[in-house]
Amino acid sequence: MSTSEIHIRLPPPTAVRREVPVEEYLQVKESYDKEKPIVSVQTQFNLAWVLIRSSSEHQQRQGLNLFSSIYKEVPERRLECLYYISLAYYKLFEYDEARRYIDMFLAKEPKNNEAALLREMIHHDVKKGLYEGEGGFDGVENGYIGMAIVAGTVFSGAALFGWVTKKLFFNRSKK
Repeated sequence: MSTSEIHIRLPPPTAVRREVPVEEYLQVKESYDKEKPIVSVQTQFNLAWVLIRSSSEHQQRQGLNLFSSIYKEVPERRLECLYYISLAYYKLFEYDEARRYIDMFLAKEPKNNEAALLREMIHHDVKKGLYEGEGGFDGVENGYIGMAIVAGTVFSGAALFGWVTKKLFFNRSKK
């Protein structure tokens, strides 16, 4: 079977936004720990999928690292891992990397609906300004913009207050 004939079933990209219940995480983690020191690829994969759906950036990065290891070490899971690596980068707001991996996936499986949707979601978030790549906006830049707006508002308010106060006192002293 050639690469162009492979059709992988993948979860919708929105699934990465749904955090895993603690019980499920504990179950997968327990399976992982029981299999040590030689953990099966599927168990590693399951743990990586649970981790990238976490609200913890540290756990998301652990999941990303697991998917990256599987990608490097297990050729038959590479295509699938491209999608999940892209999802992980998407969740981490690292859109350049997310786009790079989803484009590699789509080059091999261009008709995959989930991958196409993820590509659209990345594009949409970049357009909305949630972009952290080069030339985009990140939290620091947004923080500076916010501080500039607040400073401008405070300065304008102080100037207005000074002007009103001057008018009131100036008019009183003339009478």
